[in-house]
Order: sequence, then structure tokens, then C-alpha cells
Amino acid sequence: MTQLSGPRAHLQPAVIVALGTGMRMGEQLRMKRHQVDFLRNIITARDTKNGRPRDIPMNDDVKEALAELCRDKAPNDFIF
Repeated sequence: MTQLSGPRAHLQPAVIVALGTGMRMGEQLRMKRHQVDFLRNIITARDTKNGRPRDIPMNDDVKEALAELCRDKAPNDFIF
């Protein structure tokens, strides 16, 4: 992802999560720390388009990006 370096480097985690999970931008922006389960490798999207929560599996890249973002966050803190 050389395009996401330099002044755009802050976008890299959001792009990794979007590509690795298929989450919509709104789902990502509303995602809180308590929705990410690192033990089960699952993200629970609450505010979805159809109104029903859904579990989304995490691959290694997504897990790594979210682990970095979730460090030092309280359960109700937004990730992005």
C-alpha cells in the first residue's frame, strides 16, 4: 500500500479494515472498542444497513490494524 504512505498514512488502518471485512464506512466510523473480540477474531457490527447486528470475521491484517488502534481505549471509545 505505497499509496497510503506519507500524508495519507493515517488512512491505512481504515482501508485495511474495509478491504479485510467488507464493512461500510459508516459501520467503521461508529465501531466502538467493545465490538471487537480479539479472542474469537470477530467484529460485531451493530448499526448496520438493515438494522440487524452481524458478526464479521477478522483476518490477520485486520486484527493487527485494530489491535494497534484499540490500544489504550476504553470499551465505549470509538476506534476511528
